[in-house]
Amino acid sequence: MSGEIPLNQLKPHQCGVVSHLEAADDEDLARLMAMGVCAGRTVELVQTGDPLILKVYGTRVGVSARLANRIHVQRITLDTLGLDDGPPPEKKRQ
Repeated sequence: MSGEIPLNQLKPHQCGVVSHLEAADDEDLARLMAMGVCAGRTVELVQTGDPLILKVYGTRVGVSARLANRIHVQRITLDTLGLDDGPPPEKKRQ
């Protein structure tokens, strides 16, 4: 999938859909999945650092920088969603 980036390259409050995980071992993979981080899941980067703070299903979780580098996401933008980022159309008064 083109446009994939490691999770730790998102900026705060950017969202991405997890495309795949490069877990070093089964324990890391199980840990991520227990936190809700798995392929197809939408995540939001709340805060950078070590650990990074993610929002997954409305819950904040901490992920080490080492693991975050192994989580690959497709960044979600308004363009990706097919949304126009302009103001909503004005309602006409009748």
